Amino acid sequence: LVLDRKPGETCSVDLDLNVPAELTPLPGPSAEMISENQARLASEDQIRQKYIDSWIDADEAKAFAVSLNTDPDAVIEAFQRSMGNYSEIKAFLSAVPDTLMGTALDLLQLLPDKDLRDTRASVLTDHLVHASARTTENQRKTKMFLEYVLNPRIANELLSPWRSFLPDNLPGILVRNATSNPLLIADYLEKNIRIDNKANYCKTPVTPTGVVRLRASDSFSRDICFVAICRSLGIPSRLEPGIKTPQYYSKSGWQSVFFSGFGKPDQGRGFVKLTSSQANPVPEYYMQFTLARFKNGKYNTLEYDYNKKITEFRDELVLPPGSYMLVTGNRLPDGRVLSRLSFFNLSDGEHKVVDVKTRKAPAVEEENGSMDLGKIGSLMKLPGKIPDKLTNKGVILIWIEPGREPTRHVFSDLRRLRKDFDSWGGYIILLTDPSEKWDGLKGDEAKTMPANILYGHDNKDLRSATGIQGIMEVSLPFIVMAGPGGNIRYSSEGYRIGAGDELLKSVR
Repeated sequence: LVLDRKPGETCSVDLDLNVPAELTPLPGPSAEMISENQARLASEDQIRQKYIDSWIDADEAKAFAVSLNTDPDAVIEAFQRSMGNYSEIKAFLSAVPDTLMGTALDLLQLLPDKDLRDTRASVLTDHLVHASARTTENQRKTKMFLEYVLNPRIANELLSPWRSFLPDNLPGILVRNATSNPLLIADYLEKNIRIDNKANYCKTPVTPTGVVRLRASDSFSRDICFVAICRSLGIPSRLEPGIKTPQYYSKSGWQSVFFSGFGKPDQGRGFVKLTSSQANPVPEYYMQFTLARFKNGKYNTLEYDYNKKITEFRDELVLPPGSYMLVTGNRLPDGRVLSRLSFFNLSDGEHKVVDVKTRKAPAVEEENGSMDLGKIGSLMKLPGKIPDKLTNKGVILIWIEPGREPTRHVFSDLRRLRKDFDSWGGYIILLTDPSEKWDGLKGDEAKTMPANILYGHDNKDLRSATGIQGIMEVSLPFIVMAGPGGNIRYSSEGYRIGAGDELLKSVR
């Protein structure tokens, strides 16, 4: 192994990540065991569905909103995103005074879906009441207040009611003077919190309340605590996007804070604009690309939202000068990943445009065979102009087992990439065995899926029509995409990570 590159050099390196050779599978389970397992799965599906059916529906949510004299759409959305935690969201809104209802709905809209699904009403109330107490109604409508004062989410910590605890458990002189000089908070943490980066080997952040009580924490939890104390005192604060340096906001802009022993943050700043001409799929952070900065002997990946599309990086990234690495990856249907490492430097004050482009494999449509799109339309008994659209756009066929985990993963991919599939405009046909007696997604579940979805049953005639050898015995979900001429561009069987992204590449 020859190391022939140094940090700071500008270059690109292509790497192919190959999958292990396929081995002969072990003998499968007996028919009796398969039958027993299917019965268990069916029972689990019934239990799960009964639980889901117990959640509040849109009509109930609307009636609840009307009783509170507030925005029904905002309340319905909050309940839908909260899923099984709807009772806590309902309890929270029920206790909100009329003067704070608008801010309460803003708070719920701020939070990621996961927080709405596992945060208790008492935690939400703590943040709403104590954050609002330090502001006027007009201040509560500003983006600065909503995102950097009211927002209880700082990093990946467990949401907790630290807003009422912190001011009451910090020195009075600090609480009184910190709003005019937030560096007093950093000084307090420096002198009173012992840093131990080894004891927290799981790297699960300690809550801000825990940091103050223990007077010890890892450095990242200490940084989160700094932001929490600032916000509890009405000072806009954050972990800087990407590099996670603690910051507070003043009249002159965002000010970085550094603690002894961890190096002073770079005072200079460069600017990176991420662009890409690629679509189907549009590159997403952590899925198709990441950006890393060289520090302390290694490239450290910058932290941005998972699945954030490159089109959502609307503003330039404000980053310290230094050496950076762009990593791109394109997973192929056979499991291989075509990767590229691109190294570049960023100078103080420089505005750099970085084009994010994944490597492409040669398109091969003939290997998987072809299907008669007219026959598909005939077997499905499709009405109107739908068969013509199959000829013009192609079609995606997905054989599913409703309620099973692999099928839910496919549905999740379709929802996440809904706009991309709608832009393609072709039909996606979901097929089940006639014994399933399933007639498609309903209500809110259906609304979140791509628009051109059709449902049907297949007694294996459609599988035969695909022309793929051995198709009758494949594991579900089974996915086939055929182009306008009937050539099969993509096929997949069973559970597969990233199936939606791979499928989207094939519609091009």
